[in-house]
Amino acid sequence: METWGYDRIEMEFGLVSELTEKLNELGADGWEVIYYSETKPAKFGEKSKAVVLIKKRRHENKKCT
Repeated sequence: METWGYDRIEMEFGLVSELTEKLNELGADGWEVIYYSETKPAKFGEKSKAVVLIKKRRHENKKCT
């Protein structure tokens, strides 16, 4: 039976490339995005905010970090 570790990340970003870079880093570490929500800035010049729920396969006797 597979077990999964989960994490919730809140990020702020100015450019979409900043967001995709962070998501690619997480993916390279074995994390998979299972939920994504984005809030656009209320005012020009502020950053967008994202909430991301991720999961990663756990190895026996090893905690996901």
